Amino acid sequence: MAKFGVAFAWALAFSAVFGGAVFFRVQRSSAEDTLTWHAEVRQGLERLELYTYDWRARALGDASERKDDVVLLALDDETLANAREGVDAALSVRPWPRELYGGLMQQALAEGAREVILDLPLYDSSPRQCGNVSSDDEALRKKLDAQPGRLMLTFRALEKPSRPADRELKPFMLKVADVAGEAEAREPVRRVLAARSTPHVIPKGQGVAVWAAAFSEAKARELALALKVDGPLVIRPENADDARYEVGQQWLVERLAEIEIDAAEPWKLPGLEGVEAPVPAALTTSAMLGASNLATDLDGRVRAVPLLWVTGGEGTKRVVPSAVLRAAMRFLGVSKVKLEGRTLTVGSVKVPVDEHGFMNLRWDTAEVGRGARGTLKRSIPLWRLAVNLQDAGGVRHHDNELTDRVAIITDASGAAVDTPVGGVQSGAVLAQAVNNLISGRAVERAVPLLDFYATVAMAFAGAFVAVSLSSLFRRAGWLSMALVLAVVLGVYALLARQLFVTQLRWVAMVAPMAAFTLTYLAALGYATTLEKSLREFMGRALGRALPAEIARRLESNVSLMRPERRSIATFISDVDGFTALAHELEPETYVQVLTDYLGRMTRAVLETQGNVDKYLGDGVMAFWGAPVHLDQPAVNACEAALQMSAQFEKRKPSWEKRCHRAMAFRAGIDFGEALVGEMGTEHRATYSVMGEPVASAARLESLARKWDVRVLVTDAVVEHVGEKFVFREIDTVRLPRRDKPVKLYELVGRPGELDSPRLERLQKYAVALGAYQARRFKEARHLFLGMNEDQTIRRYLARAARYEEKPPPESWDGLYDGPAEA
Repeated sequence: MAKFGVAFAWALAFSAVFGGAVFFRVQRSSAEDTLTWHAEVRQGLERLELYTYDWRARALGDASERKDDVVLLALDDETLANAREGVDAALSVRPWPRELYGGLMQQALAEGAREVILDLPLYDSSPRQCGNVSSDDEALRKKLDAQPGRLMLTFRALEKPSRPADRELKPFMLKVADVAGEAEAREPVRRVLAARSTPHVIPKGQGVAVWAAAFSEAKARELALALKVDGPLVIRPENADDARYEVGQQWLVERLAEIEIDAAEPWKLPGLEGVEAPVPAALTTSAMLGASNLATDLDGRVRAVPLLWVTGGEGTKRVVPSAVLRAAMRFLGVSKVKLEGRTLTVGSVKVPVDEHGFMNLRWDTAEVGRGARGTLKRSIPLWRLAVNLQDAGGVRHHDNELTDRVAIITDASGAAVDTPVGGVQSGAVLAQAVNNLISGRAVERAVPLLDFYATVAMAFAGAFVAVSLSSLFRRAGWLSMALVLAVVLGVYALLARQLFVTQLRWVAMVAPMAAFTLTYLAALGYATTLEKSLREFMGRALGRALPAEIARRLESNVSLMRPERRSIATFISDVDGFTALAHELEPETYVQVLTDYLGRMTRAVLETQGNVDKYLGDGVMAFWGAPVHLDQPAVNACEAALQMSAQFEKRKPSWEKRCHRAMAFRAGIDFGEALVGEMGTEHRATYSVMGEPVASAARLESLARKWDVRVLVTDAVVEHVGEKFVFREIDTVRLPRRDKPVKLYELVGRPGELDSPRLERLQKYAVALGAYQARRFKEARHLFLGMNEDQTIRRYLARAARYEEKPPPESWDGLYDGPAEA
């Protein structure tokens, strides 16, 4: 009772500390300038938790496949190098003309892209200026207008207001247009901003009037000419109320980018306090707009992207999307999204987000790929698209395979952002996020209350385990105590990892494991001290009535017969023609020969630390690597096969004389993971093996008869064995339940036991087979003709002749697809 009382008191204490830390965990959208002691603790735990997220994210990446719904069109080093060497002088100098980027976006659409995102900072006017208007930016806008609703520009959302520029005195107002509402005012406001004036949107009856500020009446008339104002000019002095209706670039971006959303509590989203947006001359109502922000955590790594921002006052709130969300809406064909709790619904797709609209990324690989692609399946140098754009007569030099894909044009020549899987270009991070969103596969972090319950449960589990261990094993040493701690923490970590990989659920690891560890150690320390005192008392009271040897005798060993999965080598052999002898020979003679044969084969298995699983008539099924672990079970299996073959050849003349029939030894060996353990029923149970290696070995044994070789092995065996044996490649086949073709090899012998002529023949055979696999079928046929024929040579002669007349397709993987071979 004393142990339980103290242990649970420790559990309550650590539950309060660590449970409170996870319940009030640090949010991405908030930062504390002055940290109190508890804030520092919470941030420290959150940093450690983020490291465990990275470990799980890489494990998830290992179990994932790169998706091809989004393709990166990268302005990478290869593109820049080709541009410098190219004939187009406009491409040899950076930055490239924005009109060219518009043409590249149109080219991507022409090649089948569903939508194109230009993820480049267009915050300043293009260097190709013409007066007060950027002709290059206007040219880009015209390109965007040519493909309404399919092209997107990006901007950067600011959660803190940027420093305003010094304001020039402009005391006169020019009326630009009367429009029906704010939606119709967007284009006049854009033109005013593009002319570097200050727009005002002033209510007028049921509509609004757009005005532009000017330094003087003369400047107002010049501005009217630049803006092509229709009708009589209206110029008046600025009054005090005009300042209330002044708008800027943020006003325009908000109204061009806003989306329709069904949300109960939109004010919980991050506030949009400012923007860094493309210059007004490039903006248009025909193009989509989305924010390209990435979310950085406490350690500076990117693990999430914000999807939504809110702006405006009460009753006039607008929600602005990220480029990721806007692209997904276009891809899924929806114009409205729904935010309900921690779930964002985009059409038929539901994706988890946190309460502030951040989506945790699901990385499709454990490490980044070469070049700019990051975690994507493909990244295409932008130069290839530029070449297609410049091709005359509709000729397309490069097939970029953009059909029905989202294309993102990005600058990949800069520094990469830090992510759990390595350095990734920001455009590739956006592309990964789009992949997540359109597939509805993002990581969902457990709510704080669930993490709190997990922490409390682990704290009390630590108390229970400590008390139980000290009670059941009164003389348990520190090594066993540490082992129990490691096992429990390992199991919890693996469960959290498995939940992350299979269910995309991010549950807390650090706080629950810390609560368990500290409670366990504190309770175990107290319990150990208490037990020591009790043992001393019993020793004084009972003397040797309870010897220490009794405790050691109660210790039990772990059984090796428990079912488990192991990497093992499997072997199945047979003797051609022997089964039919059961109906021809005298039973006594047949059994004598069979017993002699099986005895020799079994001794070869046992001498190489293998296990005979069963006898299949005259066949033998054996395996290596269980229950006793072997460092190289495939090596033992190959050694046994060679010994069996030698024993068979030694006794073959005697057996054939007694049986009056020719015999041949055939065997197959495979290596891989299989289920081993005691299997059967209460009536009969044996230690056996099940799995793909067994089926493969049986298939190889039958193929050995087809190719007239003794022992066939898979490429897994050859890879595992290395150079300890000599093999001859036979064929490439597709085995049942295998995703990829498997190469088969003949086990020839040990390296030091082959004479020079035999090695020379194997080398010539390898050269001929290499020519065959390289599609040089005429050369291969001539090389095979120069060898001593066997069944393998004859088959390849026939195959080479057939493929010489009718070559296989370019995607040929070595599998023979001709008529069935005898």
